[in-house]
Amino acid sequence: MLAKSKTKGLILKALFAAGLLLITASSMACEIHMNVAEKNQKEKYDIGDELVIEVEIVLEHRNCDVAIEDTKFTSSGCKIMGATPWKQTNPNTYTRKLKVTVTKDIKEDIMVVCKRSCHKDGGLAKLTLNRN
Repeated sequence: MLAKSKTKGLILKALFAAGLLLITASSMACEIHMNVAEKNQKEKYDIGDELVIEVEIVLEHRNCDVAIEDTKFTSSGCKIMGATPWKQTNPNTYTRKLKVTVTKDIKEDIMVVCKRSCHKDGGLAKLTLNRN
């Protein structure tokens, strides 16, 4: 009888843990990936260098009420000169390219930040590059 009670308790605990994992997994933030386009990749960048940054956002919440156009970009050590329109590559995946110019700045590194804000955690990505 005691063994049945322990087994039942373990099963209930396992079900509770599985439910908790499902809830946690469903509240994950947007996945944001940023990288320098292959043709512009190098170890260090100089003032005046122009490069293209590729951005990919995967919406984890299929019914996100924040428009992709509401995604914000900030930078330091560089200036965002322009961007392509967002392109939907899959039902929940969007891509865009940013044209960036390295500027004179007292900071040591070059940084581009992409941020999405919503009540479901949003998303944040930082791309940091070395300067000469």
